[in-house]
Amino acid sequence: MRLYQLFINDQFVDGEEKRTFTSLNPFTGETLATCARAGAADARLAVRAARSAFDSGPWPRMKREERSAYLKKLSDALNANAPRFVELEVADSGSTLKKAKEDIYLSARALASYAKFALLDLTEPLDTVSRPGISTNILLREPVGVVAAIIPWNFPLKMAVWKLGPALAAGNTLVLKPSEETPVTAMELARLIHDAGFPPGVVNVITGFGEDAGAELCRNPLVDKVAFTGSTDVGRQVMQGAAATLKNITLECGGKSANIVLDDADIELAVDGALYAAFYHQGQCCEAGSRLFLPERIADEFVERLRGGARAMKMGDPMNALTDVGPLISRRQQESVLGYIAQGKRDGGVLATGGGIPN
Repeated sequence: MRLYQLFINDQFVDGEEKRTFTSLNPFTGETLATCARAGAADARLAVRAARSAFDSGPWPRMKREERSAYLKKLSDALNANAPRFVELEVADSGSTLKKAKEDIYLSARALASYAKFALLDLTEPLDTVSRPGISTNILLREPVGVVAAIIPWNFPLKMAVWKLGPALAAGNTLVLKPSEETPVTAMELARLIHDAGFPPGVVNVITGFGEDAGAELCRNPLVDKVAFTGSTDVGRQVMQGAAATLKNITLECGGKSANIVLDDADIELAVDGALYAAFYHQGQCCEAGSRLFLPERIADEFVERLRGGARAMKMGDPMNALTDVGPLISRRQQESVLGYIAQGKRDGGVLATGGGIPN
């Protein structure tokens, strides 16, 4: 079993209250890791470290080439450790092996792209409002400051990289809080950041729950921006918490994506697309094709083909390369899905296939 501390100011430390929580393997139900549970006091320490690193440290003042080199070094380290990250991502999130390999590869590639972005000159001449010999006007883009990044459990490493990379490329410092459901690869990424020699306080990673650590990140006056991905309900809470200090906020919240098939569609191709849209990562994606609109003329044939395709998908151990559908992230999520199925039946829906807990 793995043990993880908090990563604050380039040090791995226990939480102030010495509390911990466990992260379970959603396929086996076994404990994968024990993590320090950050409280509000720990979140404040992490924010102060990021604040000091931004206000007094070298990161925002570095040459663009230097920041780029750090990000490229992190990308290279992730590539070098890809097999271990794949195994941990599968064990912690229930991702299939196929998806996890893609996620780790794309995370490293994204970091390499952010390393290139870091080289960009962020000044832009405004020729239309400049007057030769009288005035020169430019648009200067500067880092916003301390960023609090709060991410969900469905794409743990990708989400961490998508938040961390752009913020660092622009010269910001940050505090990253991964989901309590999937903290493992974020903490492993913290280890790579430490080994890559990032200046103290530039990146801080705290594991904990939204009601204490997450809420403090949203309220803390030393945080300049909150970047959140998660449910709409929690997004509202993030907005409320950040409102008092007028923080910049980026919210990526839940949706209900429509998958629309038209009369002249290639049915075979559309069925494959609908299956992918609905079952990729067990449907645990904000952009999942969770609603399917069909012309009445092709509806019966389409549903029959869809049923056959769903039944042909292989469920089981996500570490098996042949598995198409792994476990849901948690018992709570399983109960939520079963509840929607039951509600659909009560509302007159007809279940085409499945609908219960697999043996």
